[in-house]
Amino acid sequence: MDEQEQLGARIASMRALRKLRQSDLALKIGTSTQTVSNWETGSCVPRADSLRDLCLALGCSSDYLLGLSGTPSPSIAIDYLPRPQDDR
Repeated sequence: MDEQEQLGARIASMRALRKLRQSDLALKIGTSTQTVSNWETGSCVPRADSLRDLCLALGCSSDYLLGLSGTPSPSIAIDYLPRPQDDR
């Protein structure tokens, strides 16, 4: 399975876990059912803004959908947390 197919499989898996139809997910994120189907079959991949919306709608991290993590729950990497300001 290539990366594009893995992304599609994870979108489909998380959608099914949330008991959503493709049309339900499409409505939640403001896209078409055909687009969701294309993502799930690996025909195309979501743009960055759509990926963000998918993660919010599915309750998972982008790392999980992209295959960088085996854990679907969202998390914030410590490197991306704001650094405290220096009070000089």
